[in-house]
Amino acid sequence: MKRFFAVAFCLLMIVSCVGCMREQEPPKKTYEEQKTLYADIIARYTELLNAKNNGSEVVPVYTDEMDESARCIEDTLVGIVNAARNEEKLKELGYGFKDVDGNGTPELLILTKYASVHAIFTLSNDQPVLLESAYGDTNDCTFTLSGYIFVPKYSDDGNKFAYYVYHLDDGELVCDTVFGKQRKESIEYFKIVDGETVIIDENDFITLEYQYGYPPIGDYGQTQKLLSPRIYLPLANTAADHNTPIADFSSYEAILDTFKAILNRSEDFNRLAWVSGEYDDLFSFPNDISYEYYNRFLRYARTFGLDMGYDEVDLNGDGVDELLLLNEDYAIRAIFTQKNGVPVMLYGLDLSFAWLDELGYIHVDKEESYELTYSLYEFSKDGEFKQIYSIRSASDGAFFGEYYLTRDGKTEVAPYEQCREIYDEYCCYSERFDANEYTRSVCKLEYTPIVEKTDDKFALAHDKVWYNYSNMEETTGHEFAWDSTYITFENASDTQVTLNFKYKFVYYYPDPERNNTSLAEITESFLSVTAHKENDVLVFDENGIKGRIELGYDRLWLVIEESTDSRFAVGYHCLEIDD
Repeated sequence: MKRFFAVAFCLLMIVSCVGCMREQEPPKKTYEEQKTLYADIIARYTELLNAKNNGSEVVPVYTDEMDESARCIEDTLVGIVNAARNEEKLKELGYGFKDVDGNGTPELLILTKYASVHAIFTLSNDQPVLLESAYGDTNDCTFTLSGYIFVPKYSDDGNKFAYYVYHLDDGELVCDTVFGKQRKESIEYFKIVDGETVIIDENDFITLEYQYGYPPIGDYGQTQKLLSPRIYLPLANTAADHNTPIADFSSYEAILDTFKAILNRSEDFNRLAWVSGEYDDLFSFPNDISYEYYNRFLRYARTFGLDMGYDEVDLNGDGVDELLLLNEDYAIRAIFTQKNGVPVMLYGLDLSFAWLDELGYIHVDKEESYELTYSLYEFSKDGEFKQIYSIRSASDGAFFGEYYLTRDGKTEVAPYEQCREIYDEYCCYSERFDANEYTRSVCKLEYTPIVEKTDDKFALAHDKVWYNYSNMEETTGHEFAWDSTYITFENASDTQVTLNFKYKFVYYYPDPERNNTSLAEITESFLSVTAHKENDVLVFDENGIKGRIELGYDRLWLVIEESTDSRFAVGYHCLEIDD
């Protein structure tokens, strides 16, 4: 019995001590509460902006209570304000909050309305500290917000500049690399390794610049707008409009309603006006993430408008549906999943063209002038969304140059053969499918428009030629073989239309009378059917084929339900406009 009481007493003491320790620990502040810890900096910054704008001299003010960190903050704020050369530049200065390293603590960014960041502050023991700053004529446009803090520093004579690349790790500024170029007898490129300057060639410099400074989303202005926080401009004359709708992303239904509201309020979208913040007051934002999603939706609305639709499907087999935003061509533009009951966007897609395969991989293809980027993402059952690889090829307009391979967070120049091998390993769709076709027919997505359209799509398609191209080498055994299907519309009325099909099969074989040349064998055939209009679909059942035609964003879907004609295989066939 005494032993029992002794053990019980010890347990009571342990519980009491733990309880005391817990009572002594201050409760953890929320994200919004942490932002208020920057209030003194924002107040002083606003005071300096108003003083400079009113023509007063702006100089640092020191007190005996200031420590070195406080003096550094004061000097930085004064320096940023004094670097603004005129009233227009002053009015462009603002601030915003962003959790740069994703540790749950917001950073305070001093930046312009164009998202050029001049200083980053973080919290250490609930006290603001300056992480990095750069401003003025020689150090303008200082940081990217794409995972790295990218600070250019120029020499006094302008003959040398270096990029200092950092990342933020749980409030600590960590240097990744330093590289740049300098003019001596000629241009030299260099990198600093273990404190020593090492001369590198131009390709190495370009690779470093791409790895750390390349904008992941379109051009720099659009990248900064999509990745930067909401910017508050102390000198702007903006009155709050309490009638503005809320950018609500709290549920899948709210997301679709928000997209409809954005369409109604941003019909005349202008990219430059968007980058400069002129659409920031069209909606109110309950939190930081709603502002971020809103800006992406502005881009979607501008690019796809009424053609945007959606589907809900469980992509990773965890029992919870994802929300996919896609157009009528089944090109996926955004994916939301659920985390703790709240929709969260999976990043990496942006405005690129994404498609799915039956293994659950998400492919992102981005084709711009002189540049191709192919990326692959995995969305695991435990909710992890990670990039497996990214391949980028750059061209000077005449031929493709270096290939850049990104894996495990590292980017390096890679030979074409290696990139091709990796690409082929994961791009497993059949030769007879293209990516849009694969997403629809294999992954069984079903497009539903967010906003119903009233246009007669088939009247708009009347003067167009639609074609489908398929590589047939593997299925026919012929080297250099392909087939093409062309569709044109004729004699359209309110109830029916004539569909003209042209089928073409081509293959090359060696010419026995010549070396290194081939002969082409071409087979063509034609077919016409009468299709009847049923809502937004043209249905037909003639000459051994039964099916329907649906028009997408800039694709036509030929859906064959039954067929006795080898030229028309059962399934979905995606045709493009023949320009």
